[in-house]
Amino acid sequence: MRYNPEHKQKTYDKVLKEAMLAIRKNGSDIGIPKLMSKVGLTHGGFYAHFKSKEDLINVAIEKMFLDRMEMLKECLNTDDTLSGLENYIDKYLSEKHRTHPELGCPAAALITEISRMPASTQLVFEQGMDLLLLELSNAIKQLSTTSNPAELATILLTEMIGCMTFARVIQNEERAKQVLATTRHHLKTMLQQLS
Repeated sequence: MRYNPEHKQKTYDKVLKEAMLAIRKNGSDIGIPKLMSKVGLTHGGFYAHFKSKEDLINVAIEKMFLDRMEMLKECLNTDDTLSGLENYIDKYLSEKHRTHPELGCPAAALITEISRMPASTQLVFEQGMDLLLLELSNAIKQLSTTSNPAELATILLTEMIGCMTFARVIQNEERAKQVLATTRHHLKTMLQQLS
């Protein structure tokens, strides 16, 4: 039975959505049969949408970064760049993001594993990071006349990723919350000093 293009797109979207959740939660250790079963399809149906598991992971990581870009742009969609950046920091370093890695930033979810993934996946990851860094750098340019907004954007993003990665492995809930709060305060203070 042949399905119409709309049905094929819906199926593709369902598989991709499930893959994004699984990859953020379990890294590249995802089983295609289990993934396809979750969307009500057989293992064989996978190849109608993706060439390989690596292809799926690359497409999923690219989409995750595009989704995070949208969230960043929403935060920055304000006349007050400083409050937009502070809003982004609050969302990124939130308790919700800490406890739900499957819904959050692919960088914080995959940073410890990405160096062991194929070169094509590392490239997709790097390109996604570059998108976020460029958007942050442009926002910092609006905020300040600093001579190196790209450097500050790198510091901001990498501190948030590192903080989130660390907070997720802390067993004591109160300590994890304190790590997030301390870093939020530090980064906001850094930005306030620029404006």
